[in-house]
Amino acid sequence: MRLGSHSWGIRRGAVDVLAGMKALWWVMLGTVVGCTPAGHALERRNDAKDTEVGHAAKRQRGGAELATPKGEQTVSQNKAKDTEVRHAAKRQRGGAELATPKGEHTVLAAGLYFRRTYSSCQQCPTPTAVVVAGIDADVAVAQNRLRRRVDGLAPGYPFAAHSDELGLRGTSASGIATVLGLFETEDGARRWAKRNRAGTVYALGKPRATVKSRQVIEIDRGGPRPAYATRTATKPSCWVKPGSVHVSAVGESSAVLASETSPRAAVTCAGKPAFVAFSDTRYRATVLRASPAGGARIRQTMYVACDTPMIHEWGFVNGRKDRSRKPTIHDPEGC
Repeated sequence: MRLGSHSWGIRRGAVDVLAGMKALWWVMLGTVVGCTPAGHALERRNDAKDTEVGHAAKRQRGGAELATPKGEQTVSQNKAKDTEVRHAAKRQRGGAELATPKGEHTVLAAGLYFRRTYSSCQQCPTPTAVVVAGIDADVAVAQNRLRRRVDGLAPGYPFAAHSDELGLRGTSASGIATVLGLFETEDGARRWAKRNRAGTVYALGKPRATVKSRQVIEIDRGGPRPAYATRTATKPSCWVKPGSVHVSAVGESSAVLASETSPRAAVTCAGKPAFVAFSDTRYRATVLRASPAGGARIRQTMYVACDTPMIHEWGFVNGRKDRSRKPTIHDPEGC
């Protein structure tokens, strides 16, 4: 009886040992399975799922640092877009943002763009005040004043304009005004005049609009320019001096603005009426200041097509158009 009990105990112990070894084998097998490619893939899927859940939660909290679904923009992208829009708007103003000489940040582009229907600078700010060196009824006197050197002027200044075109307030003087600067505010004009000790400040009103209204045609500097006896003549009848000024009726030059073939401005040559090509004058031209991308530019409305101004643009060097290169032509769209 004792022998049988002892044998049974041995067999039972052996069974317990085998069960323990089997359990250990399953544990080891589970570990090995976790190290297989299939196990790794399962772990990566679980990790990816956990990461996506975390990102979704952050996006719901307005997390700007995470990548957003296609079509959405981050806060930084929106700021960059807003900045580009502002820069584009400045570029469309035709030079208002261009670099200016130190201390002259209120001086605007040079020209009568604000008095023209088909302006060569439609987006330039409208001036309300002007600084002039003088107003002369005599053309020769005005010519000499225009040639006098004045330090500290922005590109394109001085230029000549008739008092009828400017619409000067506070004076009854009539004649050719030598313009030293145009300004958005009268206060800015007075500060500039005081700092530079030059010129008289006038507020700008409405231009004189009568049958007797006069305008100034200023010839581009450089060399003499050909003048023609008629608008359609092909051979010059005489030559006008560079930088000279000529007074004519307002309608004499603007009447041909819609002509695409050799538009010409009315001048006087050798004491007789004559006509010069628009491109040889500063008629309907605007000088824009130098920019970081290049020097000063001069833009001129040559004619009108499809109710849109045809504008030619040159570099502006030494007070005149840079004729060493062909002008950039801004064609009206759809014409």
